[in-house]
Amino acid sequence: MGLGPAGSVSLARARELARAAHDMARSGKDPIKARHDARNEARIVDLVSLTFSQVLKEFVPIKQQTLSPGKYRDQWENSVSRYTHPIGDKLVSEIAGADVLTILNELTRRQRHETRDKLRLKIREIFDYCIAKGYRTAENPISRKATIEDKLRQAAATAAAEHYPALQLRDVGRFWNALNLREG
Repeated sequence: MGLGPAGSVSLARARELARAAHDMARSGKDPIKARHDARNEARIVDLVSLTFSQVLKEFVPIKQQTLSPGKYRDQWENSVSRYTHPIGDKLVSEIAGADVLTILNELTRRQRHETRDKLRLKIREIFDYCIAKGYRTAENPISRKATIEDKLRQAAATAAAEHYPALQLRDVGRFWNALNLREG
């Protein structure tokens, strides 16, 4: 078992580490496994302490590889950054469904339904990535699609909606003839 580089570990410290490893071995524990477990635990603490913005910076290059080149690649990152700034400094392990719902409800309030729906999918994808990488141990805060969509529909129902006129079935023939007379 190595105790560290000779230039950075003093002889006294090396003896202290060796004595602790011998004591651990005598008690039936594996000192190498214990050191490995301690390093893993420290790594997990580091992973869990990532903010949403940090994860977004890590995830965007990976996501952009799946997108066709062009303006949509830039728009993907810009839309997520623009609308998720309220949770940007929060740890991904501490973000709750209510935090995400607040962002999505704001878009509903501003009549940005298509943007809201796309953003919901993007955020869900980011949290799926967090879970896969071990940055988050809890479930995806928006994985319960039906519940979130029901709440969004309720919020949308309270907002004033402007409907476009519909084409009646009996008017389709007249519409088709008028359409054929047009140029272009």
